[in-house]
Amino acid sequence: DITLTGTATVVTSGAGTLTLKADADTSGTGGINAVGSASALQAGSGLVTLQAGSGISARTAASSISATTSTGGVGITELDGAGISASTTGAGTIGLSSTAGTLDVGGASTGSGAITLSSGNSVTLSGAVTTSGNVTVTATSGSITETGTGSIGGALLTTSSTTGTKLDNANTVSSFNATNAVSGNVSLTNTAAPLTIVGIAQSGGGNVAVVNTGGITTAGNI
Repeated sequence: DITLTGTATVVTSGAGTLTLKADADTSGTGGINAVGSASALQAGSGLVTLQAGSGISARTAASSISATTSTGGVGITELDGAGISASTTGAGTIGLSSTAGTLDVGGASTGSGAITLSSGNSVTLSGAVTTSGNVTVTATSGSITETGTGSIGGALLTTSSTTGTKLDNANTVSSFNATNAVSGNVSLTNTAAPLTIVGIAQSGGGNVAVVNTGGITTAGNI
């Protein structure tokens, strides 16, 4: 295991890479716990790479973060809203959050665990987010959008945004529940047979558009 306690930090300057490996590969049993300080792992404009066999929990400040574990969960809190990619297997959960700026999710993958993505600002999905479990995306004071190859696959997708939710790539969720306030539209493009709309609360004055390849059923108010 690798553990940082108290206010301990690991810092690299410039565009360097900070790498922590709890095992030689992800088949081991070591874990990483680096949450003692607000930004325990600091790489400036560089990359933080985390590799473990049994779970990762870290607070980071970098331009890019990659976290991979074979079992257990992944929990990353990013100070600067950098791009984050995370993967685990089985029922391991993934929680990625940003305390400042836009959270850019370059990819998140688990077997059946829940995936939670949250930002105090906006959330951008630039890679695939996949699980057979539920996905929750929260943009407290901004929007939720997909760019590039960004997409979501899972069971229930729950979104909460302030200035719109635009998920128009090749999504594959089985049910959808959305809340948007202040401004912007809510849109989802999806493939499911069928897609169940649990509810859509749009108080931002914008439009609501759901396009599904397959049937659509409603289980709540729109």
